Amino acid sequence: MRADKRIYQLIPPKTVENVPILFESPHSGTFHPLYGDENISKGHVYPGVDRAVDQIFDFAPDIGASLLHALFCRCYIDTNRALDDMRPDWFDAPWPEALSPSSKSDNGIGLVWPEKDGACFTHQDILARIADYYRPYHSAIANEVTRIKAQHGYALHVSCHSAPAIIMKPQLNPRINYTADIVVSDNFGQSAAANIGKALRKTLESYGYKVLSNDPFQGDALINAHGAPQNDIHSIQIEINRALYMHEATLKINQPRLARLRTDLKRSFLALHKVMQRKA
Repeated sequence: MRADKRIYQLIPPKTVENVPILFESPHSGTFHPLYGDENISKGHVYPGVDRAVDQIFDFAPDIGASLLHALFCRCYIDTNRALDDMRPDWFDAPWPEALSPSSKSDNGIGLVWPEKDGACFTHQDILARIADYYRPYHSAIANEVTRIKAQHGYALHVSCHSAPAIIMKPQLNPRINYTADIVVSDNFGQSAAANIGKALRKTLESYGYKVLSNDPFQGDALINAHGAPQNDIHSIQIEINRALYMHEATLKINQPRLARLRTDLKRSFLALHKVMQRKA
């Protein structure tokens, strides 16, 4: 039953003199189209939620940027996965097109998240999830980025995420032995001009954060789909260590720490905007 379709909320800039940035949070949604709203106090918790990331970046409209955040949970369908990132054994009949399951699908966190082993999805179900949720969310990004570029001549799309502290350690560079507070990714310069991530990292480090670039995260379907630096459309991914603002075991948000993080990110992106203005 999908009578209640909660897809996304797009909050436009509040200021006339706005900045060419779209912040989007694809994984902070806590509504499941089949099972309803999450209720942590009653133990009804959905996996993989980037809790409060939409709150961390809710400064966006105040500085003249746009904020888009998904309302549905990623375990229903993950907009940060490629459409072919599924395993064939999830279906009771062959999928009509070639599939290319990544290691994420092998771990049960591909385009959709199976709730049990073996065949558990029908073609009709997945095609409906793609049509009703995946494509509208990606279209919202594309439309807003197009609007921003038309106004400013260039656009920055920032895909906002959080991750457990345990996986915020570098995998590509064994010489780095610390856990990152923040990871800034641009798929090694494929989704954004290299100076953007470098400038953001430098500013965040000046506020005392331990920042890594493209390690352990390089970015996934969202920045790869929407970043086109050759056309002055830049996409970066920012991954925040959840231990910075919440108790991971209880899922309780530490509001003072979240407020400090929000302030530091706001200042960092305003500084980045000035850098981009000089380069434009």
